[in-house]
Amino acid sequence: MSEQLSALIDGELTEAEALRLIRALKSNDQFRQTWNMFHLVGDALRKAPQVSADFSAKVARQLASEPTVLAPRQRKAR
Repeated sequence: MSEQLSALIDGELTEAEALRLIRALKSNDQFRQTWNMFHLVGDALRKAPQVSADFSAKVARQLASEPTVLAPRQRKAR
């Protein structure tokens, strides 16, 4: 499975193979942990800035707490 994950990250799979692995990622916690580890290793090798593991959850919470802005309709020119 690790080789297939690596191939998915590198964009080397067919669409059908990629979809099958993505479904597996959704249903298998251990598989997801391996996916996350591969990305952390890749980021470290590229010396990418580190973000916390729950970064996306924090962003989602921030977005959910922002007010909804309702813009008025534009008037049509006569």
